[in-house]
Amino acid sequence: MGQGGAERQFYYMLRSLAQTNADVRLLCTTQGEFWEEPIRKLGYPMSWLGNANTRLGRLSLMLRLLESSPPDVIQSTHTFTNLYTAVSARVLGARGIGAVRASLANGYRAIGRFSGYVSLRAPHVIAVNSEAALQDAIRSGIPRRKLFYLPNVVDVEHFQPGQRVSTNHVKILAVGRLVEEKRFDRFIDVIALLRKQMGRCVKGAIIGDGPLLRLLQQQAEVLELNDDALKFVGAVEDVAPIYNEADIFVLTSASEGTPNVVLEAMAAGLPVVATNVGDVGRLLSDGETGFILDSWDPEKASMALAILAEDAGLRRTMGKRGRRQVMATRSHRNLLQYLDGLYTFALDRPIRL
Repeated sequence: MGQGGAERQFYYMLRSLAQTNADVRLLCTTQGEFWEEPIRKLGYPMSWLGNANTRLGRLSLMLRLLESSPPDVIQSTHTFTNLYTAVSARVLGARGIGAVRASLANGYRAIGRFSGYVSLRAPHVIAVNSEAALQDAIRSGIPRRKLFYLPNVVDVEHFQPGQRVSTNHVKILAVGRLVEEKRFDRFIDVIALLRKQMGRCVKGAIIGDGPLLRLLQQQAEVLELNDDALKFVGAVEDVAPIYNEADIFVLTSASEGTPNVVLEAMAAGLPVVATNVGDVGRLLSDGETGFILDSWDPEKASMALAILAEDAGLRRTMGKRGRRQVMATRSHRNLLQYLDGLYTFALDRPIRL
């Protein structure tokens, strides 16, 4: 329940289910993380499996907690908990829903190729959050009949355009965990390039924390980007006000599923420049709500950003289009309908031991 995109979607699911008569219980492998307190405020009973030190021990504890009142559905919200879901569902006669939250390759890297292979085949149903991951799963041999597309959504009431203060500079924003696949090194490079081309009117900001923080700070130092040129803000509890302070959003990732940060930026009325990874091409309309880079090229990225930086009217127009798009297709108000489809799909699956 750390501060990540998958965890935010998990919270959205629970908040939507709170509007129904569903009997929801939570079993967690971690405790004391970012989303625990907001979830507790929803009133759901929560049990911690971390007292058991092994996977087998956690599975045994999970079964003991559920056996007195077996659920109809056991749902995993991360690939690395799919096996717990699959085994316990079959033992208890429930339907098991596994998850793919990004690419299959990322899932395999996180838990190992063999565990990943089994985790993506053992549950009755696999919920994927991107069309790209769905097609990837089919190519990997997972039967289409087991796959359900559960799109990511964004809270369009929390993330919405704010009153941007007029300044003599353009603020370019990147948000995410500072890990290798997010490629924030690309963001730093393009900010340095833009500063050479356009001078001090361009400023960058990176929101997030992670293991690569010091390495990225060193890169910025080598490129002579001081705190005025590029600010490392760190992790923040509520990123919505940060979007309202920015003019342009950039996604430099090498791998994604459906990036929450792009949905959030669009909901906040920002134009987006992004690498064409995961479902980015399905979220953005190139030239309409932002610019899509088919492959990373710092020159092309700087050209796209320069066009936006020099034209406030274009930024507003693209931002309004993006906001309308997520309101129509990715609003959190639609999530309960999507979940109803997922659970109906799962409960229609036969139980095979």
